[in-house]
Parts: sequence; structure tokens; C-alpha cells
Amino acid sequence: GETDGTTPPVGTGYIDAVMMMPTAWNIEKQALDVTSKYGLDERVSINDAYQTATVSFSSMLPLVAGIAVIFIAGYLLIYNVFYISIAQDIRFYGMLKTLGTTARQIRKIVYRKAIKLSLMGIPIGLLLGWPIGRLLLPAIVNMLTDDIRVVTTVNPSIFLVAIVFSMITVLISCQKPAAMAAKVSPIEALHYVEQAGGKKKDRRSKRISTVMMAKSNLGRNKKKVTIVTLSFALSIVLLNSVYTYVTSFDFDKFVADFSLTDFTVSDTTVINSYAPYNTANVSQDFIREAERLNGLEDIGNVYLWTSKQPLSKHDLTKLQELAVSSRDIANELGNYRVRQEHGVNVYGLDDFPAEYVRVLDGELNMEKWRAGTGVYVTPLRMMSDGSLCLYQPGDKICVQQLDGTNKIHDVLAVVDIPKALETPLQVDMGLDYIFPTNELLGNMVSADQPAMKTIFNVDNEYQLATENWLKNYTTNTDTALDYLSKVTLRQTFDGMINMYRLVGGALCAILALIDILNFINSMMTSILSRYKELAMLQSVGMTGRQVKQMLMIEGIGYSALGLICSLLISIVGSLTVVRMMGAELSYFTWHFTLLPVFLCVIPLVLITAFVPLVCYNKMAQKTVVERLRIAE
Repeated sequence: GETDGTTPPVGTGYIDAVMMMPTAWNIEKQALDVTSKYGLDERVSINDAYQTATVSFSSMLPLVAGIAVIFIAGYLLIYNVFYISIAQDIRFYGMLKTLGTTARQIRKIVYRKAIKLSLMGIPIGLLLGWPIGRLLLPAIVNMLTDDIRVVTTVNPSIFLVAIVFSMITVLISCQKPAAMAAKVSPIEALHYVEQAGGKKKDRRSKRISTVMMAKSNLGRNKKKVTIVTLSFALSIVLLNSVYTYVTSFDFDKFVADFSLTDFTVSDTTVINSYAPYNTANVSQDFIREAERLNGLEDIGNVYLWTSKQPLSKHDLTKLQELAVSSRDIANELGNYRVRQEHGVNVYGLDDFPAEYVRVLDGELNMEKWRAGTGVYVTPLRMMSDGSLCLYQPGDKICVQQLDGTNKIHDVLAVVDIPKALETPLQVDMGLDYIFPTNELLGNMVSADQPAMKTIFNVDNEYQLATENWLKNYTTNTDTALDYLSKVTLRQTFDGMINMYRLVGGALCAILALIDILNFINSMMTSILSRYKELAMLQSVGMTGRQVKQMLMIEGIGYSALGLICSLLISIVGSLTVVRMMGAELSYFTWHFTLLPVFLCVIPLVLITAFVPLVCYNKMAQKTVVERLRIAE
């Protein structure tokens, strides 16, 4: 439009485009790239109300948390393995020092060893990971939907990222063990044994017991105890978080998002939410068939007309007022002044679906509404936070009729339409008009326009029969139609839960395996570093049974610390991270639970008691005398 500043702008035409972007990342740049390519970049604005316009922290949290968990688990395992390796070869590094090897050269030896192991381990991991992923991904997708065919590819970039990520993890994990090997002195190496940190306490005569000795042993290397404790806590916290997340899914809320009734029938594009949508495809033939169903309790139709409606002077003035508090409206105000119209979804509701309309402001005057003199409107749901209203009860709106005239209607109330009755696509500002069916059909659209949705309830004893009839009708009679029922929604809901269980369970299992390996490595290191010490204790009268008891109590000490740590982190994680992730879902009702933590008590105690026993039995294959004779 052009203006000299005194005359109103003159419209020269406009383009109102809807674009579906391939990704939510930097959506503004994507829109500008498309519009500039076709010379349409004079006026482009991005509506903040679109959830895909920005990638929120809470929506990215699961991905970030998943990568962090994998990295930490990998770090703990690799760190522990190299720490143990260096503890075992500590005398070797001490000897190298006596021969003149520098600290830098020893670090290089450790890194070279790590790279050599990586060159063997990473290819094996990739060879195992790709087929497992190829089997796992289709299984996950099939749990969610039957409509998507999964095609797995061998993308070099995926393998490259995996290699780089693994190498970075290995190199970071080796830093401290390499520094430890480089710092060791020849004398320390020859007499290496895990030492307790901190200040020495006053010696007092106390009765020595296996419990006291186990407690003392745990205090020797606080860093190692911390690593093993965190390692245990990691998998238990993840297990508890996944369990809390999945058990907080609310089926009633999930159903309400898709269907308020026993059955909802619509075009397959609307039911399965993929564009372009056909919002007028439920024929009168189907409706007549449905009305004859046995056990039918209630039935009604939802009709839709996606239209362009005029903006009056009152509307433009109101928009100017709203622009003060809304950046979205301020950005579009110039467009609306030029266009003098806006996109509106106009609904026609039968009495049954109209019962589900919820009042936000005003009154549901059903008499005026059914008479066609009144109209219900929604807020501007695509602007700002979706609560701003262009119309208030008592205002008047003009709606274009089939014959080209405009009919004036009184705004009776500002209302909210349940998601289950809506069209999948909001237009323009997200404003909807809601009329009774007889006012829409024949006046604004043709009298024979098909419905967008048909909703109905049937008696419980006819549920299965109706389900089978719908399945047969949408498969054989009218394949363009699809339906939702509480049975199919339950299957979808269960499939989604099973997907989370599968992915979360697999990750927990991997982490649990890493935890057990970490613990085995730690106990082996502890026993190896105290090889002669244990032999000396036995030589002065400590029995094999007492040594085993001491080591078992020491192992159980790890599990006790791990469980306490898991309990504390699980409480914090459930109250913060899990709730934040759940806030993104409309069907999430947070429930606090620590059941998985308590269920882990018995298996964890058994493992931590059994592993030291096995390590001792392996060491005890040599006699006490043979162990004492080992040269330093």
C-alpha cells in the first residue's frame, strides 16, 4: 500500500502464505531465506505464539540430559579403567622415572595406550551400534504409529560424530590418570598402597572389628569412593526419573486432547495431523449410517469454514489498542490496515458438541445462539500469550454470506473450544467464530457441505461392535475417513509408554552394566593395592572369613552411599527436571515416587557383597606365605 501521510493507505494486494519448516531451529532465518528467494521479504514477521518459533530449554532438556548422562557414564568408566591400569602398573612407571623418563613422556605413553584401545574399541562399538539402532528405531516408531515407514541409512556424518564424541570422551577421561602416572616418584611407586586422606586423628585404644576396618578402607581414597557412588547413583536416578515421567502420563488428559467422546470420525489427514488438511469430508451418507447404530446415545457434527472476514473501523481501532501490549499485533498492524480483512475459522456446531464449549467471558445464551442472531468468539490464540480478545460480549460483528451480503451478529460470549473439536490448523490471529450448524450451512457455505468431524457415544455393551463397524467402514467403504476411539487411543497411549520404557530401560541397563564394571574395577584395584597388607593381616591371626567379611562390608558401604546419593538426587531431579519436561505435555500429571530407588536396594546390596567375595577368592588361591614373598 502507498500513502502520502494524509490519505488512508491503498491496498495493492497481499500474499498470505503458510509455510511448514523442516526444523524448529532458527525458524526466522528459514522464513527469510524462502521469502527473499521469491522477492517477498518486504514484510515478514514471526509470531512468538508458534511453539516451533523458538526452541525452549525445557523441550531441549531430554536431549541435553541424555547426552550428558552418556558422556558422564563413559567418562566414569574410562577414567576408572585407566586409574586401575595405572595403579596396577605404578611400579612400572616408577621404574621408568628412575631410568630418566620425563613426566611428559609418561603422559604420552598413557595417551598412546588410550588411543590404541580406542582404535580397537570404537570400530567394534560402531559395528555393534548400527545394527542395534537399525532394529531399535523401527520398533520405537511402530509403538507410536503404523503410518510411518522407517528407512535407515548409513550416513557417514553420524559415524563421524560418534567417533569424534568417543575420542573426546576418552581423551578427557585420561587426563587425570595420565597426570597421576606422570607425577609418581620411584619411592612412592615401590611402596604404593591406597592412603587415607585428611588429617590424622588422635590414636585411642578401640576394639578392632571388621566393620571399623571396612569403614577405614572406604576412607582411604575418597575420590574413588565418590566416583563409584556417583556411578551407582547415575543409573538409579535415571531409572527413577524415567519411571516417574512415564507413570505421570495421564490417560484421561491424553484422550481429552483427541476425543471427548467414545468415537470421533474425520478425514484421515485431520485424525493423523498431516497437512494439507481436508476439513470437510465426513459425508451425509456416513452420518446417516452412524445415526442408525445400535446403542447410540449422543451424536453431533462439527463443520468448518476457513474464511476471510472484513475488519471494521472498530476492529482496527481495537487492534491498535492491543498493539500497545502485544508486539505480535504491533508487527502485523500495518498489514491489517492495508488488507482490511483477516482469516477466521468459522465453526458450525450441532447441539451435542456445543455442550463442550467453555465460557471465558459473557454468558452462553443458547436461545439467541440457536436463533442465529448471536455468535460465540474465541480469543486471539495466535497472538502473544493467546488471551487477548478482539471482541467483548455485547460487540457486533459482520459475517459474509453466500449471496455476498454481510449479516450482523451480537457477540454473546468469549469461549474456548476443546482441542478435540478444533481444526488442526489455526489461521491468522487464531480468532474463531462459532455458530449453530443451521446458521453456517446454507447461509455462509453450501447446505450440503460435508462435516469436519462427527462425534458420538454408544452404550458400553456396543463399544466393540461399533469399533469393528468403524474399522470396516474406514477400510472398505470410505478409505478417506479415519477414526479415534478410546480403544485406539489406549493403544497409542500404551505404545508411547512402551517406547519410553524401551529407550529408558535400555539406557538404564547400559548404565547399570557400566556401574557394575566400575565397581568390579574399583574392588579389584583396592584388593590389588592391598595385596600384601591383607596377607600380613592374615599372618598375624586374622582369619579368611574375617577378611571376606571386611571386604563384603566395604562393598556394601559403596551401595549404601550410592543409595543415599540416589535418594537425594532423585528427589531433586523429580521436583525439577522431570516436572519441567512434563510441563511440555498437556497430558502430564506429575506424581512423586521413589519406588525404583527402593526396589534397587536388594540387588545392589547383593552385587556389592558378592563382587568382593569373588575378588578375594581369586586372590586366596595363593597361600599367605606366597603372597608375603612377592618382591616389592
